[in-house]
Amino acid sequence: MIQIEEVEIVEFRGIRHLKRSLGRRSFGIAGPNGTGKSGIVDAIEFALTGNITRLGGAGTAELSVKAHAPHVDASKKPETALVRLQVYAPALKKSFIIERSVKNPRAAVLKPSSAETRALLAQLETHPEFALSRREIIKYILVPAGKRSQYVQELLRLDQLEKLRVSLQRVANDAKRDHGRAEVEDRRTKSDFFHHLGIATANKTDLLASVNARRAVLKLDPVADLAPENALKAGINPDAEHEASQPFSKLGAKNDLASFLKRLAVSQEITITGAKSDAVAALAQLTDDPALLRVVKQRALVERVLSWSKETLVHCATVPGRWPSWQHIFKRRSQRQMQPRRH
Repeated sequence: MIQIEEVEIVEFRGIRHLKRSLGRRSFGIAGPNGTGKSGIVDAIEFALTGNITRLGGAGTAELSVKAHAPHVDASKKPETALVRLQVYAPALKKSFIIERSVKNPRAAVLKPSSAETRALLAQLETHPEFALSRREIIKYILVPAGKRSQYVQELLRLDQLEKLRVSLQRVANDAKRDHGRAEVEDRRTKSDFFHHLGIATANKTDLLASVNARRAVLKLDPVADLAPENALKAGINPDAEHEASQPFSKLGAKNDLASFLKRLAVSQEITITGAKSDAVAALAQLTDDPALLRVVKQRALVERVLSWSKETLVHCATVPGRWPSWQHIFKRRSQRQMQPRRH
């Protein structure tokens, strides 16, 4: 499916940095225990699938790619742990680069990225059985012959097919049961309908005759033909039919409301602007005409005096001598307002 041209591993598993050119050839990895042989296999699997098989399965509940894939010295910086593969696809007859970081293992970067390369990578992601660890190979050798086929299915991820088959069978059984119920309900409804019309079979002529006889009693036009656009109960409730023909649209109502508010805002803005212009013009007229301003002040003074209570006016009228000055009246008025009320 693909041939590896070059592999580069940075801060991944027990490898700080490794870059090797493989030239599309098969290769083997040899060395003492703990030198990183399995780390190279893990890196290739990670670059192609975003996962590491050795970190999953039974007995690995506490392990994860993001926490345990980076080098121990880069455990707090998963963005520095990455694998870069330059591969050749014989089916596409071209080379491209696959780069994947531990910080975002589900998103691989393809250079160049095209529909063909993305489809090829998606196919590789669903078939991680190409990378087998030493533990899996030894387990396959030691597994009893009777269980070897089951283990091969697990290696090839064929066990997922059984789960899918069970799920599809459950859906099929539910659909079959619902279909049977629907058929029974359909037969019962048809039987009740024909019994109500007084006909024995679903004959078009007899059905139209029976329906039109009942429509004639209601003084409704007869139905000419059994067609989708000719409802048997058309005209029985015109108001309901009119409402049904014009369903309420939330989107239309929202647009109408927004348009109304916009027009209302424009109308209010025009009214406020006009009132403001009139007020400014009136103030300018008062400022330019001192005589008119004096008349307005006198009128305001008279209106204020007229608003006083009757007792205040009587008090002013009974003061010995002449009427007190306006300053005196205002002073008396202010003193009365400051006194607490008696209930």
